Amino acid sequence: MVYVEKLAGKIREKLRHPPGGKQDLSRPAQVIGVAGTEKGVGVTHFCLMAANYLTCVAGERTAVLEWNEDGDFIKLEKICKGQIEEKKPYHILGTSYYKNADMEELSQCLERYSYILIDFGVIGVSNRTEFQCCKKRVLVGSFSEWQWETFWEFLKQEGISGRKWIYAAAFGSRETRKEVRRKLGIPVLEIPFSADAFSVTPGTLEFFQKFFS
Repeated sequence: MVYVEKLAGKIREKLRHPPGGKQDLSRPAQVIGVAGTEKGVGVTHFCLMAANYLTCVAGERTAVLEWNEDGDFIKLEKICKGQIEEKKPYHILGTSYYKNADMEELSQCLERYSYILIDFGVIGVSNRTEFQCCKKRVLVGSFSEWQWETFWEFLKQEGISGRKWIYAAAFGSRETRKEVRRKLGIPVLEIPFSADAFSVTPGTLEFFQKFFS
């Protein structure tokens, strides 16, 4: 825990005093799109982990927008807040969550937050264009035995196209991950395991420090 606190302190200090001068408070919001190759690969979990890091460790004003019809943000609200309300957003540990978000809310968030994470759910024809418009695009897949073929085929098709996406996976063997890099030349980030998306561990700290650097 002492290690986590020391590293978090260094990250905050770096944000307050970046190399070359003072922090630019007028910088535009960073919009990060997160989508999955299929359901159950950990897209929402990744969004919660990233948001928790940005808010609780980096001290950034952060919002997470639900841009799919899965309804997970309503379930999250009921579990964490004890009830479901009409008003948006609701807040957990300082992060703002927008269930079933729309373009008007996204526009408002651009004026209010430093970081905006958009949970696209499964990537598809209906949301690909909006996903492409994000500043940083993360495609989450899985190398688990029953899911790796979908991710592998997607990597072969999308990787060859040269799109500047970030590929990541939380599940599956490191051997398969290495094989993808060897055969396709595509690096796949290893998302650290965290049973609780709201917890901060040395592994998640180091991962997101590099991810957002």
